[in-house]
Amino acid sequence: MPLFEAVRMALHMLRAQKLKSFFSLVGVVIGVTFLIAVVSIIQGMNVYMEDEFANRLIGLNTFQVRRMPGINTGEVSEETWRAWMRRPRLTYADADYIAARVRTPVNFSRYCSERLELR
Repeated sequence: MPLFEAVRMALHMLRAQKLKSFFSLVGVVIGVTFLIAVVSIIQGMNVYMEDEFANRLIGLNTFQVRRMPGINTGEVSEETWRAWMRRPRLTYADADYIAARVRTPVNFSRYCSERLELR
């Protein structure tokens, strides 16, 4: 069957079965509309998670100044541990010094945590 004959036959069937053609068209339009809506909602949720939720919960775009590493991966030798302990303690004066020299607008906070060994 030539292409022209197939197109002519398809158009004839569309004219003959108008209601069936209408409902098929409505089904396709509804399906495409819902697909676009779902993709838009998912992209909006991703933007929200990156900008709002993760930024507040995890603290993206932040840094910490510490005396010792916050996370140790693997075994730490006794010599390395002692070198960390010999580092000078951070003071509020150190925090004020850093805050005064930061060039970008930031929210600044100080946090103190000490480990004590009771005997």
